Amino acid sequence: MSKTLKTLLIGVDATDFRIIQKTLPADISVTRISRFSDGEGPLVTEDFDLLLLNLRQNNQLSEILQIRRQHPDKPLVIIVARNKPELGILSIRAGADCYLVKPVSGVRLQHAINCAIEHMRVKRDLEKTGRAFKVISKCYQALAQAKEEKEFLREICRIIVEEGGYRLAWIGFAKQDIRKTVQPIAWFGYEDSYLDKIRITWGDKETGKGPTGTAIREKKTCIIKNILTEPHYKPWRNAAVKHDYVSSIALPLAIDGNVIGALNIYSQRTDSFDKTEVELLENLASSLSFGIKVLRSNVEREHVKDALQQSETRYRTLVEKSADAILIVDKRGIIRFANKSAGILFGKKPEDLIGEDFGFPVVSEEVIEVGVPHKKEKKITEMQVVETIWNNEPAYHLSLRDITTLKKAERELHRAYEEILFIKNFNEEIVEKSPLGILRLDKDMRLIYENAAAKRIMGVPEGEESKAMGMDIRRVPSLVSIGIAEEFERLLNGEEIFIETPFKSIYGKETFLKLRGVPLYRNKRFNGAILLIEDITEKKRAEENLLLAYNELKSLGKVKDDIIANVSHELRTPITIAKGTIELAMEEENRELRNKLLAKALDALRKQDLIVEDLVEAGRKHKSRTHLVYTAINLTKVVRRAISELELEAKRKEISIKVNVPAEAEIAADEDKIVQVLRNLINNAIKFNRKGGVVRITAMKKEREIEICVEDTGPGVPEKYHKKIFEPLFQIDATSTRRYGGTGMGLAVAKDIIEAHKGKIWIESEVGKGTKFTFSLPL
Repeated sequence: MSKTLKTLLIGVDATDFRIIQKTLPADISVTRISRFSDGEGPLVTEDFDLLLLNLRQNNQLSEILQIRRQHPDKPLVIIVARNKPELGILSIRAGADCYLVKPVSGVRLQHAINCAIEHMRVKRDLEKTGRAFKVISKCYQALAQAKEEKEFLREICRIIVEEGGYRLAWIGFAKQDIRKTVQPIAWFGYEDSYLDKIRITWGDKETGKGPTGTAIREKKTCIIKNILTEPHYKPWRNAAVKHDYVSSIALPLAIDGNVIGALNIYSQRTDSFDKTEVELLENLASSLSFGIKVLRSNVEREHVKDALQQSETRYRTLVEKSADAILIVDKRGIIRFANKSAGILFGKKPEDLIGEDFGFPVVSEEVIEVGVPHKKEKKITEMQVVETIWNNEPAYHLSLRDITTLKKAERELHRAYEEILFIKNFNEEIVEKSPLGILRLDKDMRLIYENAAAKRIMGVPEGEESKAMGMDIRRVPSLVSIGIAEEFERLLNGEEIFIETPFKSIYGKETFLKLRGVPLYRNKRFNGAILLIEDITEKKRAEENLLLAYNELKSLGKVKDDIIANVSHELRTPITIAKGTIELAMEEENRELRNKLLAKALDALRKQDLIVEDLVEAGRKHKSRTHLVYTAINLTKVVRRAISELELEAKRKEISIKVNVPAEAEIAADEDKIVQVLRNLINNAIKFNRKGGVVRITAMKKEREIEICVEDTGPGVPEKYHKKIFEPLFQIDATSTRRYGGTGMGLAVAKDIIEAHKGKIWIESEVGKGTKFTFSLPL
């Protein structure tokens, strides 16, 4: 599996960010920040492989310079506006690796990323090769001027660190003692007593299996690519980490075939020593060994010159094998050496280049872009120039790499982009303005595109993109929760899908969706899918309303039949009583007896009124029209009002009513409705109570609600009827000869009113001990 390329986008707007996100392959991840200063956090905590900067104004060129100073090894791609292409050229001069003209597309961006990465790789290779050659050249000079061994060795360490950019260089000699100790002789760099704190030997024990001991014992170069993970580096790892040593190389130093010690070099980067660099350093170690031999044997300086000549020959061999064009130019600008690759670059034989005037090169540690004449065309190269020594004279070492093909590819890509831009924009406009929601899924079923209609249907705020963007559609929580996520698996099998479902988006918008999914293929392989979505909420509501109206008509018809069948007797009885007693009162001359008859008639009519009110409320319930008018009410007042209408009936049955309600108890509720609930419950408590019984009405305040109880001392209700007792028209004794009258609607109406107030009502009863009805209301 290839490594994921982590990319930091700086100053990229939402539109370009969406395009970049949905068009790049899965092995490129992107993070977005508004400004480079904001990126200091992510750049410190995360190791990004690529930086991409949206350049809007000329004054932002300083931002490129800042990025290059702080992060010289990160490939940098610049995006410039279509009407400001000149910013692209300026950005390259400021240090960018590649630039891209808007509008951004996936293909062009992918190419720009590849160009930037290749450019940075070329630049790093040239810089590394240049540094290595520079180290070699300086070491040759030190070797030529050396007089005293220890001073010479320290100078070599200094050159390696200062010119090669390494962390530490030290030379240790192998002592022939019992412990086979390695004694540090010379060093330079960030050492800070590191060599005093460690113990290194060259024997076949733990302290001798590190790079230094191995190089001396086995007479070969030993490379540690990563000190943190190398098991043989355990004895010295903690000290190395404190000094920021990450990788190292140990090169044996030998005189006449006998290893006398090792040259050790430490770097701050992992895997720092490539093949070319190792060959150059081995050449340096060989020359260093010879220099030690010369100094020790006090041979004349001519021997040193011979050694230098041998080293130069080896140097020429390495240069000849290089894939980069290598030129040696003297101080007058005349070419003194050209390798085979240089001949290919200039279109000539290497020997024909010798003696030509190259011109005075610009000496710079940075890689620069220059044109090179080649027959009828001009080659574009990246060049680095460092000072060196050639034939004992100061000269310049030039490394050139041909990037002409990369530049041509970029121009061709730009022309192809211009040709398809019109068609692309035309198609995007059609999709974006479609009244249907359109979603695009990639081959991994991730959401990579949504048009304006889809955003509107899902409730995405204007100017934003969906939170589901980039997610696997099968893992979107709102789809998983309604159980349709698995339907999308059928797309992977080449099936079209059709779904109608209620849906609540991540943003809380509730809709009813009609969805069609169509799989897409490329080269006979699944390449994603298109989802078409339509909001059919209004259509579904119309269908539901029609069904509701139909069911309501059927329900009302049933209610009518139930009322006629169950309450006709209850409606006639009070009227018959009232009619008879009024007729008797009209004929009665005794005033006291007449008043008693009229009171009896009034009581019958009051019962008739209660029955009618329950029936009216039941009708409202079936039509879902329970309407509440909230006011602040005092519970004591409400209870007294309900009792006042039932006192005559209580006295007639010799039933006492006891009230224990706090005088200060107040709630927000519909007063008339609560009175109706209490009246129904108290009426039942009187009606089903024994003669001489008690009705208790209590109220108790809790944390967020108040509970009101109506308790009697009647015969009680069997437990099997506790759930049914609140159903409309239900009566425990439904026979025509039942003992107690009533419509069977009182408790159903009470339940409806209490639930409309967001409260609850329930029954507690034991046969033979009485019944307690309790309802709660929120405070």
